[in-house]
Amino acid sequence: MSLSDALPRADRSDGLPRHFVLRRSASLHACAIAFAICATIAFHVTFGARFGTWQVVPPSCAVMALFGIGIVRWSRAQPVSLQIGADMLTLRNRAGTKLAEGPVAACGQWSGHLLMLTLAAGGSRSRPFLIAADMLDADAFRRLAVPGRRGARAAL
Repeated sequence: MSLSDALPRADRSDGLPRHFVLRRSASLHACAIAFAICATIAFHVTFGARFGTWQVVPPSCAVMALFGIGIVRWSRAQPVSLQIGADMLTLRNRAGTKLAEGPVAACGQWSGHLLMLTLAAGGSRSRPFLIAADMLDADAFRRLAVPGRRGARAAL
């Protein structure tokens, strides 16, 4: 069964692939920021006990800045467009260039909140990506989860 067969016929106009515009996820960003804060505090507590609290403040600020830079780079690298075609998904960035394309190799779903899809790229590595529920409307999220699970089962 193809991925596009899982979508209702009314949603596929004239057999063309289905496009989804992905919004930025506030929940994924909040989790990334919370992780950066916890890791920075852990760094500060660990090295502060050894070298003194005030001596570790500048390196702790540097660690937090590095996490901030990483979060910004991660945020910019996230796909903004998802296209479901016949037996494959295509991810595109803001510029419209293809980030990944291929069939779904694996799918993990955490209730109705988070979906992790791994695309099997031709000769290169597989590319996993996360889709939080706040990136799509609820109906589109459910419709994307169904072909993801079916595609993952077919790959096994």
